Amino acid sequence: MKNILSKSRFFCLLLLVAFVLSACSDDKITAPGTAGETDLQKVELKRVSNFFDLNLPVTGDWTVVYAPDWALPMEEKGHSGEVVRLFVESNDEEQDRTDTLKIAMDNNTELKIVLMQHGIFSDDENGSSLEYEDMKLTYGVGFCVDVLKKPDNGKYKLLSNTPLNFKKLIAALSAAGESDALYKEENYYSRTESVTGNSTLAIANQLSINAGIEVGISAFKGSVEGGYSKDVANNERVSYAMEEIQHIVGSRYMRAGMLRYLAQNGSDIFQKTFLKYTEKLKENPNDVATMKQILNTYGTHIITHGTLGGELKLSMQMKVTDGTSDSDIHAALGLGVKVIDVSGEFTMSEKEKTIANNTTISLVTYGGSNVYTIAPGTTFQQFQQTVKDKDKLDAWVQTIQDGSQLALIDIVTTPIYELMPTEESRTALRNYLIGDYQKSIYADDEAYTGPNLYMVHGYDVSSNVAVKSELYIPEIDVRLEAYRKIIPELSDEYITVIYSGTKDNMNYDSGFFVGNKSLKPCKFRYAKNGEFTTEVFDLLQEGSITELYVDATGDVTIAPKGAEDMYQDLTFTNKSVDITMADEDFRITEDMSVTGQTEKSLILADGVTLTLNKLKLYNTIQCEGNARIILSEGSTNLINLSERPDLAGIKVGPSGKFVLSGNGSLEIITGEHGAGIGSCYNKTAGTTYGDIEIQGGTLSIQAGYAAPGIGFGGKGGNITISGGDITTLGGWCAPGIGTTYGGSCKDITISGGSVVAVGNEVAAGIGTGELSTCGNILITKDVVSVTAQKGVNGSESIGVGDNSEEVYGCGTITIEDPSKVTQR
Repeated sequence: MKNILSKSRFFCLLLLVAFVLSACSDDKITAPGTAGETDLQKVELKRVSNFFDLNLPVTGDWTVVYAPDWALPMEEKGHSGEVVRLFVESNDEEQDRTDTLKIAMDNNTELKIVLMQHGIFSDDENGSSLEYEDMKLTYGVGFCVDVLKKPDNGKYKLLSNTPLNFKKLIAALSAAGESDALYKEENYYSRTESVTGNSTLAIANQLSINAGIEVGISAFKGSVEGGYSKDVANNERVSYAMEEIQHIVGSRYMRAGMLRYLAQNGSDIFQKTFLKYTEKLKENPNDVATMKQILNTYGTHIITHGTLGGELKLSMQMKVTDGTSDSDIHAALGLGVKVIDVSGEFTMSEKEKTIANNTTISLVTYGGSNVYTIAPGTTFQQFQQTVKDKDKLDAWVQTIQDGSQLALIDIVTTPIYELMPTEESRTALRNYLIGDYQKSIYADDEAYTGPNLYMVHGYDVSSNVAVKSELYIPEIDVRLEAYRKIIPELSDEYITVIYSGTKDNMNYDSGFFVGNKSLKPCKFRYAKNGEFTTEVFDLLQEGSITELYVDATGDVTIAPKGAEDMYQDLTFTNKSVDITMADEDFRITEDMSVTGQTEKSLILADGVTLTLNKLKLYNTIQCEGNARIILSEGSTNLINLSERPDLAGIKVGPSGKFVLSGNGSLEIITGEHGAGIGSCYNKTAGTTYGDIEIQGGTLSIQAGYAAPGIGFGGKGGNITISGGDITTLGGWCAPGIGTTYGGSCKDITISGGSVVAVGNEVAAGIGTGELSTCGNILITKDVVSVTAQKGVNGSESIGVGDNSEEVYGCGTITIEDPSKVTQR
């Protein structure tokens, strides 16, 4: 995966600067007045790591001359009126600990402040959730989250502990010349997204499909399962909608790659408690007790990108009855939004009342003044009575905009095991996380069968032709389609975009551009009025994202919501290429379908299966080894080489087998010396080729001068026809099926289908042409019909065409049911 990387410095400030300039936290003390050198009263500190602000009582500049390593100042020096901000590490010892903070003032006085931090026995608060002021100061970055546990409040299960010592982290980044690995952006803006759809399946598995591609950890699963019943009857059709409004005041992010680098190269950035755990796991990677302690203390992931603001999520579910239709969910959504945003009386038409009577609703806000919490399944009438008016909504927005009540509404994370010092300890903790730890979290949930998490990849990000591939996940009814195409609003070159939907209902109004070497990834959307909008992920560098992650709700992200090993690995298939715009010969290295029209050749790598779907090719298909071509159901395909000599329509590889099958049709017309399927006369004489097998399809071949319809001008393998409707005409002195001019083949077997093979001049219909040999010829009783017509000067219709020299000929000829075979 791509790491979260740098953004324009014009918009970003160092986290270090933010630590100094941010407003003071609630954990602060004003020291009593003093003169000269005086010991101050004790300052009590919480046991769990936190930022602590100390207001000094004297004026003038100050310098911290001594601080314990468990309570280091974020800045050693400051000016009059500025707080001394300490980062206090967690105390995991049973007893309290004390030390003295010494601060020199510019008037030659010294302040001594005794710091006392509670131990486990004397910790009255024992808080486990991230404190609001610490969250507001750091935007959650550097603190931890447990993605497997349900949050106590807010969107995420945020923990108060962090493995990092922020003071040491900043020093390590500066020493490495990577201070810009920490950024902060202040930029207030709002965004709204609406989601609508319908399903007869569980809403929890369907809701997010039409939202397009979501990025980062969205906590969507929790809100969906909390907002809708998961037991929708299969015979009951339900429509659903969601209106999500985010008011964002800013974000902070830490370059995850740099964090991993420091952790895995022994840099001094961690708290002593965390180091104690990592050292124990380093010595014994199978220490389950230590792994459990790490995850219980620090959660599953560390936050590397946090966004502060407020979020309102309005979720609606409407039963489709005789008086309503699927499309009425849009009206229901409009009603819900109107109720929230209305001032004064609220009236509905009769149609709206019908919709409302069939609609249940839930609503939740994060951040702000917490104006709404409407329980899932609430009727529309109850919702109307509970929600007040627009003034309440405006007040909620104001408390977000002025920064007084904020929530963490979006995060990106790195798994905690990435911070382990050795590969062995990282692997052990990862396996424990996705194994026993995960099982313990869900032990009380009888309905839990394991996470429906999928890592998907294998879509094309480089071809200079139109490409389509797809992936369907039946367990959650999610369908993804990847296109290599030109979208003028984004680029005049081919780019890769992803669309999502269900098996029967794709959404092409919005999608995700995976990025390329010159453009950053973005979400895009076509509005109903035709307007095209984008949301660029500025946190990412230019470059293509080559894998995506899907959870049980259909939520698609560019970063995993848990450890990557939790995800089942899936690959895009059914790749389809429109080669019309190909500007060079197209080499195919994976199974795919091709369509379009081109004068460029197709080259099939060994083992490839190629499906032809309305292809018009004015060049050859060249096989490098084993290859299969499938004629798509009902498709009409053409290979025309009438103006190109010395090229076979389909050139068989030097070894292996070429197989043609399917239920479409293929017409092959070749130029001078070009076989329809096989190899050419002239330049290829003496060269070795593999086997040919025709299993199905409607095949019409007109071979060029001195070339067989199906067969070889060199040393070929076996020729087998087991199905299909085949008409093949050899070129001058060449058979419909067989060899000619210095060529040879092994056995020819026809065991199915209908075959018409016509030789030319001295050639047999099936067998040899001039100066060539073949092995045994077998036509079984299972064929529908076989017609073999020799050339005007040919010797036999089936067998030897040119008997002028005894050195050439064929093996034994066997016809099991002569009534099905016509020889002319």
